[in-house]
Amino acid sequence: MKVATLLFIICLSLVSSSVFAAVPFDEKVNVVVQTLDGKVAWSKIVEAVSKEVGADIPLLGEVPIGELDIKAPSTRLMLYGANKMLQPNFRISINRRNETVIVRVNKTEIKAALDQLGKQLRSDADEADVAAGRVFGLRPFREKGKLENAEHIVLLIHGFNSNTDQMSTLAKAIEKDLKKHERIEVACFDYASHHGIAAAAASLEKSIQTLIDKNPDCSISLVTHSMGGIVSRVMVERKGFAMTQIKRLVMVAPPNHGTQLAALPFGNAALNSLLEEVDKTGVRQALQSVVSMANISVKDLRPDSKCLKELNSGKQNGTIDYSIILGDRGVLAASQTNLLKQFANQLSEEKMNNGGDELTSLLKTLPPELLTGKGDGVVSVESGRLSGVDDTVVMSFQHSELLKDGGKSQGKIIREILRCLQPSGKIDPSK
Repeated sequence: MKVATLLFIICLSLVSSSVFAAVPFDEKVNVVVQTLDGKVAWSKIVEAVSKEVGADIPLLGEVPIGELDIKAPSTRLMLYGANKMLQPNFRISINRRNETVIVRVNKTEIKAALDQLGKQLRSDADEADVAAGRVFGLRPFREKGKLENAEHIVLLIHGFNSNTDQMSTLAKAIEKDLKKHERIEVACFDYASHHGIAAAAASLEKSIQTLIDKNPDCSISLVTHSMGGIVSRVMVERKGFAMTQIKRLVMVAPPNHGTQLAALPFGNAALNSLLEEVDKTGVRQALQSVVSMANISVKDLRPDSKCLKELNSGKQNGTIDYSIILGDRGVLAASQTNLLKQFANQLSEEKMNNGGDELTSLLKTLPPELLTGKGDGVVSVESGRLSGVDDTVVMSFQHSELLKDGGKSQGKIIREILRCLQPSGKIDPSK
């Protein structure tokens, strides 16, 4: 038995361990995976199971590279041993006549177990944050900042799996620019993204209300990055929301309609290998880490999530000026994509183990988020736009470049943010 296959079986056995014992046995389905000449990559099997279950199961972080050959003499014995460990939640069988692999899956038990495991992982993450001294909530950017005396408060809100310490260059630029015109203070809001968008929005609203109680005459501008924009929208677009002190919402790279990266199958080894070579943002890796199964925000950020459907079916806050700044320098340029297409054609012509067909299929389904001209590597331009928001600017930058000190793109983004915050009113973004 290959080492990769053994790893796969061990990971599956972990999923089917005693954590499922207390959950009633319920819905069972057969996942049928077609082979090619009797062979199929284990990653394809995992991908099919994950799609059917509708959840990312822990084994997906350790997808084997090897293949299952249903014609090999040793296959039946190997599957017998595997199924002894996997039952009752998984059972793998083969149909040699149809050349398929069938995985019997108990969907209900798996989902319940993942929910239970997710809760435990989030609790562990909270304990780790406490041990590391991480503090969540609203605070002045400067240790001696006095928010209660400020005429204008600019509140910075970070994105997925991040923190406002990474926005310090932006904070300093805002201080330097706006203090010429008014008495301002920059504040920061940090939240634990693994608890989801709704929890972060509720915490944000509570924190701002406490601030307004101390300084009811201030005006507040929200400046957000990535998921922070969605957290802010969930708050200000809530029915009955009445904090009139919030005047502006400036969103950089907001996934207003989700990001397909949060929904990519973990088992797609070809896509993962490709992105490891070209993606330098780090966000994709965070979205696709094993621990992300415990991060509610990963589900919230999927294009078809309940959170985003409810948010975008409502109305924008008519008392707030919205501004959106989007990037379109993806991680794959057109020239790179063309080279990959040529390589796929070459593989197909040389009949290299079907590699050309697989690569061609992969290139046809690349999310627009990844492509230069269509996205910033994480959020597509189309996803970032909101109907009715005229102050929308598309620039050449990648998703996390606002947070990277010293780069030319960071300076350009900051200047655009400052334009949106000018007390004299907005400038035509076309100028």
